[in-house]
Amino acid sequence: MILRILFSCLLGVFAIHSCGWAEEEEQSRPLLGTIVTVKVCDPFADGRVAQVFDKVWARLEEINRRLHPYDVGSEIVRINQAAGALVDVTDDVYRLLRAAKGYVQETRGAFDIAVGPLSDLWKEAERRDVFPSTGDVRGVLPLVDTDKVDLLPTGQVRLRQAGMRIDVSGMAQGYAADEAARILRQTGFRDFLLDTGGEIYAAGLNCRQQSWRVGVSDPRAPRAMEAVLSVRDAAVSTSGDYERSFEIRGQRWSHIINPITGYPLTGVAGVTVIAPTATEADVLSTAVSVLGPRHGLRLIASKGRGYEAMILLRDANGGLERSETEGYKRYLSR
Repeated sequence: MILRILFSCLLGVFAIHSCGWAEEEEQSRPLLGTIVTVKVCDPFADGRVAQVFDKVWARLEEINRRLHPYDVGSEIVRINQAAGALVDVTDDVYRLLRAAKGYVQETRGAFDIAVGPLSDLWKEAERRDVFPSTGDVRGVLPLVDTDKVDLLPTGQVRLRQAGMRIDVSGMAQGYAADEAARILRQTGFRDFLLDTGGEIYAAGLNCRQQSWRVGVSDPRAPRAMEAVLSVRDAAVSTSGDYERSFEIRGQRWSHIINPITGYPLTGVAGVTVIAPTATEADVLSTAVSVLGPRHGLRLIASKGRGYEAMILLRDANGGLERSETEGYKRYLSR
C-alpha cells in the first residue's frame, strides 16, 4: 500500500520546503528496489546536513549491497548459493538474521525469511500462467523453515538443506530506515522523515513543529486516501494487494505468500501497522496480512503500547471490511 507524506504548510501530497520554523532538506535515490526519500528539518544551517546525507546514503548503499536478494556480490546470495556449507558474514547480516529468527518465532511462522523457494515457485507459475500443482507446493514447504538456518557463535551462517533460499526483503527496507534514523540522531538531528518504499519512520516534528502526517492510500482508488495518520517518533508500514500483485489465469494474487500454506494471499486489500521501529513495522505488516484480522490484530495488541494495526479485507461484493486495534484511531489526523 502506498504511504504518502503530507505536510501542514499547504494541503496536498507534496513537500513544501522552508515551512517557516526550520529549513527542510530533501534527497531521494533509487535503492532497495524502490525510491528512498530522506527529509530533514535543519535547525543548524551550517552545512552539516550535507555531511549527514552523505553518511546516510553510504550506509543505505552498504545495506543494499549486503542484503540484495539477487546480486551476486550480496551476502544473502552467497549464503543461498552455498546451502549446506558455512559462510562468513558481516556482523550486520548476522545480527539481522538473528533478529529475523526471533520474528519468525514471535509470529509463529507468519513471517519467514526462508520463503524463497515458494517465491520462486510462484514466479515461475506466473511466467507460465499455470497454477503450480498441490504436489509442487507441498514439495517445497519443507525448505521453508528458518529453524534450518544455522547461526554459529563464530559469526558464520549455514542453510542446512540444499534448495533453501532466504530472502530478507520483508524487513530490509524497515531496517534501512532504522539505520538512517540512527545516523541522523547521532549527528544531532531530531526532526526528520524517512521513506524507504512503504516503510516510513517519522522522527520528532515536521518543519512547522507539528506531528508528521502520513496518508494511507485507498485500495479502491489509490490516488485517494483511506486515512491520514498523525505520527511522531514512530514507524508506519503498509502491505496491500493492489500495489504489488500478480495474475495467473486471470486470478489476482498478493505478492505476499503464506509461508505456512505455501499459497499467496487473496482478499487482503491492505494492512497498516504502526510500531516504534521501522523494522518491526515492516515485519508485522507482513505477519498481520498472513494471520488475518483475528489472530493478526491479537498479535499487535499483545505487543503493548506503541503498536497498532488496521486491516482491510475485500468482501464478496467488492467492498471493504475494516478491522483495527483499539488504539489505532488515536493516530488518525483530525
